[in-house]
Amino acid sequence: MDISRIVNPRANEQPRRPNWTIVVDEKTGYKSTLFKETKDGMIEPMCQKFQNWKDQGMEVKIIRMDNGGENQRLVKRLNSKAWKLYPTIEYTARDTPQHNHLAEVSFATLYGRGRAMMIKALVPEEKKHVVTQKAF
Repeated sequence: MDISRIVNPRANEQPRRPNWTIVVDEKTGYKSTLFKETKDGMIEPMCQKFQNWKDQGMEVKIIRMDNGGENQRLVKRLNSKAWKLYPTIEYTARDTPQHNHLAEVSFATLYGRGRAMMIKALVPEEKKHVVTQKAF
C-alpha cells in the first residue's frame, strides 16, 4: 500500500483530490485505488475495503507500507474495536521504494495506461504554447 501526491507543476490550480492511494495484492497483482483530498481521508475507506474483502473470504493478512503518520493512524483504526481486523504490518524503511515496489511501480503503470487511453480517445491536452502564423 502506498500514497502518492498528484501535482501539476505547470498549473496554478491543483487537482481537487490530489492524494492517490493504491493497494496491490502481491499474489494476484490486483490493484485497487482511490483518490482523496487529504492523506487521512483514505483511512475509513481502506478499513471498509479490507472488511469487505474479509467478508468475501479474502482476508488481508499482511500490509506493507511506509511508517507515515497517516499509515500509523490506519493501523490504529484497523485494530480498533470498530473494525477488529488485526493485520500484520510490515513497515518499509525511509527512501527505499524498492521494498514496496509493487505499489510504487503501479502508480507509473496506471498513470501511463490512463494517459494512453486519453490520447487514443482524442482528449485534448492542456495547451502549453499557442503558436500563431502571420500571413505575409
